[in-house]
Amino acid sequence: MKRWIICFLMSSFLFPIFAQEEDYDLTLQKGIELSDQGHFEEALKCYQECLALYPEAIAPHYEMAQTYASMNQHDDSKKCIEKAFVAWANQEYTDKITFYLEALSVYITLIIAD
Repeated sequence: MKRWIICFLMSSFLFPIFAQEEDYDLTLQKGIELSDQGHFEEALKCYQECLALYPEAIAPHYEMAQTYASMNQHDDSKKCIEKAFVAWANQEYTDKITFYLEALSVYITLIIAD
């Protein structure tokens, strides 16, 4: 009986964490799809929701930079990509080289666009 109580308590503490990660993933994916369809304002709202869940996340900043670039709002795009660089520098990223090259290409494109 004691085991069941411990398992129940452990799962009740862990479930919100998994649910939050799932919400983050679904919201990020929804934002990407909206951006791909040209619904930029709605996509930006999704990315803001992701940042509300995980303020230190890199992907929402990167996706926001891409979206702002698509909207020709280069100053906002630069700010977002810079935030992504800062977030990337402050944590371990599984594939740092790929992220760095992608983010750098966005940043350089924005600099050239100005």
